[in-house]
Amino acid sequence: MPYISEAERERARWMTLGEVVAHVMERERCDQCEALRQIRLLLSDHPFAAWEDGPALPDISYRLIMAGPWAYLSSADYRAMRVCNGTVLDPVTQRWRVLLLPKVSVLAAWPTEPPAPRRKRDVPRIDYGKADAPLVAEMRAMVAHGKAKDRTDAARALAHRAAGSAKDENKVRRLVSRGSDRKSKPHK
Repeated sequence: MPYISEAERERARWMTLGEVVAHVMERERCDQCEALRQIRLLLSDHPFAAWEDGPALPDISYRLIMAGPWAYLSSADYRAMRVCNGTVLDPVTQRWRVLLLPKVSVLAAWPTEPPAPRRKRDVPRIDYGKADAPLVAEMRAMVAHGKAKDRTDAARALAHRAAGSAKDENKVRRLVSRGSDRKSKPHK
């Protein structure tokens, strides 16, 4: 693996405005004008930028804003900055210069990977009609043989054996509603 100098490593932590525009266009699926509008808004809120032809790039590891060759532009300057072929007109020197933005700030605003969509857990659905059928039959037998005074009493005695993770009182309600007729209608 070839040696990478400190200057090359530091430069890799920055993106030119042209690179940022391309990145935003890809991430947001927008045109160049919209990408520049969004970048201007970012810079007006967080003016972390430097000129490529400055003496040395500032250390961005601690987000030092007041040290180094920062592009000292006001929020209004960023909102009105003139861009041509990836360069920016420096309002102080009136020269076209390459503006650099910290890669960490750009990637925080427009991550390279979209957030993973939340997936529902792949838990198989329980057919409570089938699962409850033996318990409903046992409830009827308990009532018929006098072991329970009614369906609710029988359901309370059997709720702990009912399928699912619901509380016992909800299982009782479900079992009672299933035992109300012979065909055990589906529970919604």
